[in-house]
Amino acid sequence: MAPMRRALALLLLACVASAGEKELKHDDGTQADKRSTAGSGHVISFDVPGGKWWVRSVSIFGARYGGGYDAATTTFTVTVCDDDLKPIGSTTAKYELFAPGRFEWVEIPLEEAVAAPRKLRIVVEFRPTATQGVYVGACETKRSHSGHGVPGAAEKPFDKEWMIRACLTSAKPKPPKEKKPEPDRYLKDFDFLASTVKDRFPALVKKGVDWDAACREWRPRFKAARDDREHVLHATELLALLGDMHTGVVDSKIEPPAFEGLFGGGLWIAADRGRLVLRAAVPGHPLLERVKPGAELLTIGGKPARLVHLATRAQLKRWYGWSSDHFLDARLSFQFFPFGKERHLSATFLGPSGTVVEIGLEPWGPGGRGLSRVFVTMPQGVAAEGLAVSKRLDERTGYIRILGGMDQKTREAFDAAFDALKGVDGILLDCRGMGGGGDGPAWAMAGRFFKERTPQGTASPLEPTGSWQFDGPVVLLQDERMVSSAETFTWAMVETGRALSVGRPTGGATIIPEAFGVPSGLFRFRLGVHDRKTPINTVQPEGIGTPPCILVPYEPALLAKYGDPILGIAREALDLLRQRVDRDEIVSRLSKPPVAEAIEWQIRLLDEPKNPMPDFVRGCLALAELSKLADGDLAARAGKAADRWRPEAAAQRACEELLAKGFPPKPADAKGFLHEHSGARYAEALASYLR
Repeated sequence: MAPMRRALALLLLACVASAGEKELKHDDGTQADKRSTAGSGHVISFDVPGGKWWVRSVSIFGARYGGGYDAATTTFTVTVCDDDLKPIGSTTAKYELFAPGRFEWVEIPLEEAVAAPRKLRIVVEFRPTATQGVYVGACETKRSHSGHGVPGAAEKPFDKEWMIRACLTSAKPKPPKEKKPEPDRYLKDFDFLASTVKDRFPALVKKGVDWDAACREWRPRFKAARDDREHVLHATELLALLGDMHTGVVDSKIEPPAFEGLFGGGLWIAADRGRLVLRAAVPGHPLLERVKPGAELLTIGGKPARLVHLATRAQLKRWYGWSSDHFLDARLSFQFFPFGKERHLSATFLGPSGTVVEIGLEPWGPGGRGLSRVFVTMPQGVAAEGLAVSKRLDERTGYIRILGGMDQKTREAFDAAFDALKGVDGILLDCRGMGGGGDGPAWAMAGRFFKERTPQGTASPLEPTGSWQFDGPVVLLQDERMVSSAETFTWAMVETGRALSVGRPTGGATIIPEAFGVPSGLFRFRLGVHDRKTPINTVQPEGIGTPPCILVPYEPALLAKYGDPILGIAREALDLLRQRVDRDEIVSRLSKPPVAEAIEWQIRLLDEPKNPMPDFVRGCLALAELSKLADGDLAARAGKAADRWRPEAAAQRACEELLAKGFPPKPADAKGFLHEHSGARYAEALASYLR
C-alpha cells in the first residue's frame, strides 16, 4: 500500500505542476519603509511571462493603523489593470484582514480570476486618513516598478518598491454560473428594511423624509433587480435618503461608486459661509506662488465652482447618508475636484490681493503627494504619530492632540500623552478630526480634567480618572469632522464649563445606531435608532452639530496672521483664561473680525466680474453688520456696497430655493427661474452650467 500511496502523491504533484502557478514580485522580502497613500493608491507593474495566465490573487505586506473605526466594515479595493491602468478586474476586502501595528503578508483572492495581459498593473486603494488606514511595506530598489495612482488616471513615480505581489495560475478558471434574479428574495429584504426603518428610525420628520412615498417608489426597483449587486446598491441608495451618517449598508463587498473620479489636486478647499476657500496646499504647490490661503475658488473646468460643488454633493448624497452638509463638505475638502477620468482640470481663484489666477491642476499635488488635514494643522515640531500625542509648546503651555477614536487603545495613548504634560498651567486640547467610538472611553478621557465627581445632566456623572487630574484652564479645539462619540466628549468638556471651545461646529451625527441582518443574508445594515439630546443643555445636535464658543472663519486676514487660525486664536484664548479674564469677554474680544480687511475682502468678492456666483446674500448681510463696527468713510462704503447688490441677493435666494428641490433642477423649473431673473448673475451662471 505504501508504494501505491507514494505513486498517488507523485501523480497529484504532477497534476498541480501541470496546472502551474507563478508569483510575480519585485521585492526581496526586506522591508525598508512603509507608506499610507492618501488621495491615491499603490501601483505596481509586472511583465507577465509567455503563455496563458490568469491573475488569481494579490498579496500585500501591510499593517493596519489608527482607531475609532470599524475594521470589519471598512473596505479597500484591489484592481487588476492593463498597462494603461484600464481596469480588467477587481475585488473588495475588509481592513480586518490586516493586523493592527504588525506587518505581515495578506493574500487577497480575486472574486473571479482574470486573464493577465503581457503588461500587468495592480492598484491597491485603502482610501486612508491620518487615523484610519493600512501601511504598505516598501523595499529599496535600483529600478522601481512602483508608483502612486488610481485606475484610469495618471501614475506618479515612487522611488522604492511596494511589497505587493501577484499570483498567477495557468489553469483556466471555470466561468461563473449565471445568477438569475430572485425577485421574491429581494422583496423580502426590501419589506424587512422598509418596516424596520418605519418602526425604528426616530428622525423621519426631522429629516423631512416621506418614507411611505419613498417605499412606493423603490419597491418596484427591488423587484426588478437583475442580480445581487444591483439589489445591494438599491438598498444603499434607499438608506441614503435618511440623511444619517450612522445608517447604511455594511458587511457587503459591493461598494457604491460615490467617490470615483474625485481628487484633491494637493489642495484643501474649505466651505465657509457659502464660500469655497483655499485653506492650504501641499508645500511646493505652484498655486502658492500666485495666491495665498484665503483665496476664493471661482470656477472649476470653466464652470461656476458653487454649482460644481452642488453636483458633487448630490453625487455623494445619492449613495451615503450625511447628517449635515458641513460634515459632508469637510469630508470632501481633500477630494474636492471632479477629475473623472481626466488627468488635468483648470480652476480659477480670486486671491486676497484682488488677482484672478487660472491654474491647471493634476489629481495629486507635486510629486504625487496628497494633503492631510492633520499634518497641516499640527503645531510646528509636533509629529502626527500614534493615537494621541502631546508636547510642551513652552514652559507653561501643554498641547495634546487626539488622533484616534473613542476606544480603549486611544484612551491608553491619551493617558500616556496626558501624563507627559504634568506641571503645565494651561492645556490646548486639540480634538479636530478625532474619531467616534463609545461614550465610555470618551467620558474616561474627559475624567482627566475633573478632580471631583461632576454631574452631567441626563448622562452618567463624570468621574476623575488616572493617577492625577489637571484643574487649570483648558481650551478645546474642534471642527466639522468630529461626530458621534467625539461629540459626546465635546459635551462633557464644554457643557460642564470645563473648557472653552474654539473652531468650527462639530459634524452633527449623533443618532446611536443598531445593526440588522436582512433575510437573504446578502448584507447587513446599520440604522440610527436613538436620537439623543445633549445631556446638560438638552439641545438636539443631529444635523446641526455643537457650535464652538468662538467660531473661527477662514478669512484671508486670519490665515495670513496665524497660518492655522483655530490654533492661533486658541492660544490667545488660553492666555486670557490664565489672566482670569471673564469668559464672555474672551468670546466677545476674539470673535470680532479684523473689520477693515473683512470689509475690503467682501466688497472685492462681490464686485469681481470673473466671480460667476458671489454669495450676495451673506455678503450683503456681512457688510451691513461690519458697517456697524466701522467708522466714517469705511462704514459708508460698506453700507453702499450692501445696498448696491441687494437685487442680486434676491435672485440668489430664488436660485437657492430652486436648487434646494434637487440638483440639477428640473428643466421646467429652471426655465421659469431663468425667465424671471434674466440678466442676474445667478441666472447667467446657471444657464451657462446647464448648457
